[in-house]
Amino acid sequence: PPLDPAAREQINQTGMGRREALFYKTLADKVSMRVPRPYVARFDESSGVFLLLIEDLESTGCRFPDVAVGFDLKQARMAMRDYAKLHVRYEDKAIREREAGWVERMPGGSTFGTSMLQYGLVHHRDRLTDAFAEMAILYIERQSALEEVWERGSVSVLQGDSHIGNLFEDDGRPGFLDWGLIQLGTPMRDVGYFITMALSPENRRKHERDLIQVYLDPR
Repeated sequence: PPLDPAAREQINQTGMGRREALFYKTLADKVSMRVPRPYVARFDESSGVFLLLIEDLESTGCRFPDVAVGFDLKQARMAMRDYAKLHVRYEDKAIREREAGWVERMPGGSTFGTSMLQYGLVHHRDRLTDAFAEMAILYIERQSALEEVWERGSVSVLQGDSHIGNLFEDDGRPGFLDWGLIQLGTPMRDVGYFITMALSPENRRKHERDLIQVYLDPR
């Protein structure tokens, strides 16, 4: 964990270190997605200290995408198929409990998202479109109701945090780096998060429906 005491405590409280260590220890070799190869993954329950030794992605020929550009359409299609395989496998409760019994739902009622949105509205309103501001206010005011809508869907294991800064490329194939927010939830959360956070606005607007269909395609 980070050396800074405040940052270390924050990481300990979120459980991110535990989840990431358990993912690389128990699931990294089972998911069909490209993930860094783990060599050591340890976690101490009493102190929250964790240790990860994983593949040096640059030395194995991988690269990190331009965060201002995001993934292209071909890569996004591959990611949709990766998500579909992950979600279909772990919608099976027996498989989920056998292979990923430690993965849990994230605690509800977190104020992180609402506080960040409120900060943006107060300090950067001039940089936000009216449509974004309207949606931000709606989320702040109706967070619990929106979370209830998400809970109505089917349940599977979610990657949980696939923004462009947590992704890499291996010969054009998308790779998924950060698993600290792996959780149980409705699969469309992963799909929507990726389309919103890993593509340029232009690609998202033009191709989001097509990408959802790729995800839903049983082939």
